[in-house]
Amino acid sequence: MTESDIINNSRFELTSGEISLYDSLEYILAGKATFTLLSVNTGKRFTYQCNQVTDYIDNKPVKQDKFFLSLLNGPDNTSDYMYAGMVEKLNGNNFYTLRFTAKSKVTSDAISMKAFILVLEILQSGFQRIENNRTQLKIYHDGNCAKCGRKLTDPISVAVGRGPVCAKMQHKQYALDCKKRNIVIDKKNNVLIQM
Repeated sequence: MTESDIINNSRFELTSGEISLYDSLEYILAGKATFTLLSVNTGKRFTYQCNQVTDYIDNKPVKQDKFFLSLLNGPDNTSDYMYAGMVEKLNGNNFYTLRFTAKSKVTSDAISMKAFILVLEILQSGFQRIENNRTQLKIYHDGNCAKCGRKLTDPISVAVGRGPVCAKMQHKQYALDCKKRNIVIDKKNNVLIQM
């Protein structure tokens, strides 16, 4: 089996809301992602929000290649998030890292932050490291589009963690996944399943 076969097969073995590890980095950095990391070995889980930074230049919004990371720390899944730090590329590095700032409410010693840093490293390390961790780590989305934040209702959108419009704009693999499943998205963004 080739790397491509393993990656594609892993996408179709997922439970509802689970994101393939091969797609997880793109999901996390889509713009408005809420996701949960689960250690299969320990059962520990942590939920985060990763929101893309938008700066305004000449009164026009410009998306930056950096993200605010927040950690869920209370019972309200919509508002009990605390700022953890910035996910960004530092010093010309091609890899994303988590940078703690003066406003960070969580330290690098927290298990939740160690878990996020480790997962970020794994997801950027390539095929073999992801494959070695595929049975030990699960990542789930919250049922909303990772790019725009809207609630996902279509089963295919829930499966890939993005609505059809955002997926078309961002995720090249979405088209391949749809093709494999005999799914067509028409010009009005209706999802059609071909038999």
